[in-house]
Amino acid sequence: VTLLGTATSTGIFTVDSPPTATAGGTQTICSNATATISGASATNGTILWTENGAGNITAGATTLTPTYTPTAADAGTSVTLTMTVTSNNACAPQTQTATYTVIVNPLPTATAGGTQTICSNATATVSGASATNGTILWTENGAGTITAGATTLTPTYTPTAADAGTSVTLTMTVTSNNACAPQT
Repeated sequence: VTLLGTATSTGIFTVDSPPTATAGGTQTICSNATATISGASATNGTILWTENGAGNITAGATTLTPTYTPTAADAGTSVTLTMTVTSNNACAPQTQTATYTVIVNPLPTATAGGTQTICSNATATVSGASATNGTILWTENGAGTITAGATTLTPTYTPTAADAGTSVTLTMTVTSNNACAPQT
């Protein structure tokens, strides 16, 4: 009887994983606000966020929750934030990217300045006013009324005898056509 010998050997293998990146989503902000990303995830690497807007990533560029601060030039645009995860091991691919979109809504603007002097039996029509990104509504604090154009850039105020000798203020309020606050 012959006995056959057996030999065994064991080896330890480390299995690394390539980097992963997910950031999908969209956030809408006003041009005077900031956007902080939520819901992003990354594994097996280091994070770096970049942007294609006029503003900047002002905090957390190497975290899952960066903050983007727009500039006035971003108003009315969509800014793409790109998260790049660079592998912390030798696995390929060495990088993965994911994007997040920030829609930057413009603020409404209102400029009405100017002064007119009229007789109490005349009318005053505003000229030189401007407004953007919203709808217009004029109000007045006099005894008379806005008799035409209360939702235009050129309203007409018709005074009453009680307005004689006083100053009447016409106020233009522009209410945003998006979620941004109205301006007066």
